[in-house]
Amino acid sequence: MTYGRSKSLLFKLEHEIRQTLHHLMGMLEIAMEAPLTAAQAAYLGECRAGADRLLQVANDVAELADPDRPSPSVSTFSPAAMAQEAGEIMAAIALQKGLEFRLSVEPTIPEFVSSERDMIQDILRRILDNSIKFTARGSITLSVTSERLAEPDSAMLIFDVIDTGPGISKEILEEFREPAESARTGLGISVVQRRLADMNGRFTVESSTVQGTAVRISLPVKLPCSPPAAVKATERDLSAQPPAALPLKLLVAEDSNDSFNLFQVYVRGQGHAVSRALNGAEAVAMVQCNEYDLVVMDVDMPLMDGYTATRTIREWETQQGRTRIPIVLLSAESASRQRQMGASIGCSGYLTKPVPREEVLRALNYFSNGRSS
Repeated sequence: MTYGRSKSLLFKLEHEIRQTLHHLMGMLEIAMEAPLTAAQAAYLGECRAGADRLLQVANDVAELADPDRPSPSVSTFSPAAMAQEAGEIMAAIALQKGLEFRLSVEPTIPEFVSSERDMIQDILRRILDNSIKFTARGSITLSVTSERLAEPDSAMLIFDVIDTGPGISKEILEEFREPAESARTGLGISVVQRRLADMNGRFTVESSTVQGTAVRISLPVKLPCSPPAAVKATERDLSAQPPAALPLKLLVAEDSNDSFNLFQVYVRGQGHAVSRALNGAEAVAMVQCNEYDLVVMDVDMPLMDGYTATRTIREWETQQGRTRIPIVLLSAESASRQRQMGASIGCSGYLTKPVPREEVLRALNYFSNGRSS
């Protein structure tokens, strides 16, 4: 199988997973708001946790399949505070398994560094989660140290995650060197390895059936000339209410019955009038023959996809001298692709499936209030 075809299949897999999860997680959200017994709430909570894990798989598949993914944002932050935040979250998970969690931060590490904070924290979370998963008893330790590099404005942050688990066999340990080629090291390790390669970092693993497993993450970071500017806190009037949202005349272009039915459940009781187009060509025709306040456009549809439909509508509006109707993409396409494509065709916003009801209603209220101002 060629790389291009393999990449296309991975994108299709991600899309199908997201599309199904949009319906599943949306209905779970609605179901969990109903009166439930303790047992029912626990069962639904387990279902939601499973859906969250499947969503992480979809995100990992997309990241590994896309060589042109956008670079993460760089910020100035405290590595000690970042490690503390990650540790507090993972300590609670470890406690549920009866494991002891230890955090050790060397006092001499840099007070502030410049790097991809969110990316580093997610890498730590993945490694810690993996250690907790495979450790039945004992402890998990996260230690943070640093080394100065030859460059005056650079340092090496070193994160060690040590567990008292059963260790990793020699055969699988060898496969950690090329995790993308191994089905036994897991998607998460492949994602970590790829990110570290992009950041010029290193990933090493030592393990034995006697002493457990030690994972070391080494990351070069920049040392800022000055600490980040303090953000001045501002008081917010919590009693102030947003302007009342006006009911909208909506056109939803969606070929999936599950997704359209979920959208109707989301907006139930909001007073919006909802019409449906089953494909992009039908959406274009309906916009040209009717007046709508907002179009919610899926991307992957038969006859004409959502991107083409949006571009066609914009061209028609220009030719007719009409005011642009807001068009929001609501799609299982990745957020990065929607941003890239949407900006080039003139869409007004985007939402990535699976998307909770609150985000959908917030988007509708935004355009509703804009129409009333």
